[in-house]
Amino acid sequence: MESTVEKTTSETKISTKDMLYVFAVILILVACFDLVGNIITFGIFFGIFNDIIQVTEANESILNLFLNLGAQIGAIVGFSLLYKAGKIEPEEKTTPPGQHLLTTYLLHAMNIFLLFIIILPLDSVLKELGFTTDSPYDTIAPTAATINDPVFIILFFSVLAIGAPIWEELVFRRTLIPLFERRGMGQTWALVFSSLIFSLQHTPTDLYNGSAGFAIEHFFSTFFGGLLLGFLYLRTRNIIWPILFHSLTNSFALLGEFSDISLPGVGYSVLSGFMIYWTLIALGVGALASAYFFIKLLGSGRDEFKPFWIHILSETKTRSVSLLKFGGFLIIFVLISGVVPIFLDLFEEVLNPGTESELLTYLLIQGLFYVVFIAGLCLFVFNMNPISNPIFVSKFLEADWIKPVLRRPDFVPTVQTAQTAGKTQFCISCGNEILPSAKYCAFCGADLSFLKNVR
Repeated sequence: MESTVEKTTSETKISTKDMLYVFAVILILVACFDLVGNIITFGIFFGIFNDIIQVTEANESILNLFLNLGAQIGAIVGFSLLYKAGKIEPEEKTTPPGQHLLTTYLLHAMNIFLLFIIILPLDSVLKELGFTTDSPYDTIAPTAATINDPVFIILFFSVLAIGAPIWEELVFRRTLIPLFERRGMGQTWALVFSSLIFSLQHTPTDLYNGSAGFAIEHFFSTFFGGLLLGFLYLRTRNIIWPILFHSLTNSFALLGEFSDISLPGVGYSVLSGFMIYWTLIALGVGALASAYFFIKLLGSGRDEFKPFWIHILSETKTRSVSLLKFGGFLIIFVLISGVVPIFLDLFEEVLNPGTESELLTYLLIQGLFYVVFIAGLCLFVFNMNPISNPIFVSKFLEADWIKPVLRRPDFVPTVQTAQTAGKTQFCISCGNEILPSAKYCAFCGADLSFLKNVR
């Protein structure tokens, strides 16, 4: 038995194919976004959508919104196809309507509170250091000229309050977190890394279209927001709630854009007043929720935090190869998902297509690139077993004070009471309960296939 325990608790071998599988799935979804965006661009410039929208210099913001909406639909369709094909993990468990509505609002309020106490001071510091924090998304922001255009209003809220929350949550929470968990990463690292990928995916575009100051601000705001969104998904195991949270947060920002426009009229003054009350209520609720959350954790006793920090540091040290390898894949993901579209834009500027035939050639080359890229990734994903070995293991959630906070995964491998011949089975690596059919422990990622004779 001693050798078995040693084998279980020893360093889990890293499967490069598992890492490749996760990043390949995410890159397929991001590439679907870019491919459909390319198709929409083609259709706009060559009159395919003339019955829907006309190409003029005056409606650039509407064109950009229309383009983004199509790209978001492309990513959602890509998710649906991969899900139907069994390459994305099924939803673990749905929850009754309304059960987590209060939790969703509390986290939304906490997010606004954290933005005020972290991002606003950061903005002041960056400006003092000489950085500009202007947003690169001004091309789609409402103006005095577009605020009365119903087409703009519909597209504006459809893209930013509906489309963006749906496709980003499906990709960065619904897809990433279960894929990481099923490979033994553990809920803590799955939460952190999914938030990190979510943040870094925005950075190249922020730097290219905006500024270093805005990219820094946006990184921290999306990272902290991603942590709360991921926490909500782990808590509810239902992607509807993170989508609602994301939509609430984006709607708050969008209404703020409208309330900033100085136009006469009762409607705008009412909107400004509404935003003030929304902000004040959210700040108050967010401050109370944040204080309650941290007091609750501190109430567990200071000594219980010490093993957590020591464990994280020791795990990082002993699994440095795993972290470095993951970091390498993360850099490749950022380069492909963020830098490649920028390179293609720069390539267009160098070519400077002046005729319709030249522009057609460029758009066809760009579309062909994405088609070949997606096809290559699909060949890899569809020819690979979804699960082989865990990537690496995190045992953070073994601490008693954190277990009630997040819901245990309901998939197999899972952590549930398993009755076999009147006996409950436990993972001999971390002690969590396991099902007889489990191949890997959902908490520590230990390989359970060799335990058949031991059980």
